[in-house]
Amino acid sequence: MVRVQRPDAFRWRGLANQNPGGLSFWELIREDFGAHGRVPTPGFRAIAVHRFGNWCKGVHPRVLRSPLDLLYRWMQRRVVRRHGIQLEYAAEIGRRVVIDHQNGILVQSLSRIGDGCRLRHNVTIGRRRSGDATCPVLGSNVDVGVGAVILGEVHVGDDAVIGANAVVVEDVPSGALAVGIPARIVRRAAPDHDAVRAESCAATTDGSRDDSGELAVVDVR
Repeated sequence: MVRVQRPDAFRWRGLANQNPGGLSFWELIREDFGAHGRVPTPGFRAIAVHRFGNWCKGVHPRVLRSPLDLLYRWMQRRVVRRHGIQLEYAAEIGRRVVIDHQNGILVQSLSRIGDGCRLRHNVTIGRRRSGDATCPVLGSNVDVGVGAVILGEVHVGDDAVIGANAVVVEDVPSGALAVGIPARIVRRAAPDHDAVRAESCAATTDGSRDDSGELAVVDVR
């Protein structure tokens, strides 16, 4: 279960709006809604609240922004308690990011999630140690499996796949498949991202090894 932390809208006052540029707040919400199949899933609600909190940053004067900050604080706590999804205010969430499931999801401040990424339940993306100022950067279309943990100053390249329960503490190249604790690269620059994802889906859920001796990967949807 995700522990409710004091919303960092109040701990990161100096940071600018982290919403993607080029679209208005409502355009981003419509795009996020479409990415979630036009269904108000817990994942969509969490992202919508995150967008709202960042949009509030641009409201001036402060006398108008303050009640909106309080509303954001209330909504964020509600999302965390009801759905177990905590997207901290100062995390950068790209366009069309999809959160498939709920419970145990934490994206800490200063983490960067690229366009088209997909997260599942029990995923943690954030600082390696308390007090660190560096967090992971995920490129576009990164697929993060159930229970994966991505920590510290690491970069996950575009179209990479992070296997279920993997613990990533080093860079992952674009198009690669990373599995294990700590995560290791078992496939690089896969030409067909969908095929890699299918391979991950076909693996067993208990982390057992297949006939070739490689660690099996699960991609639960």
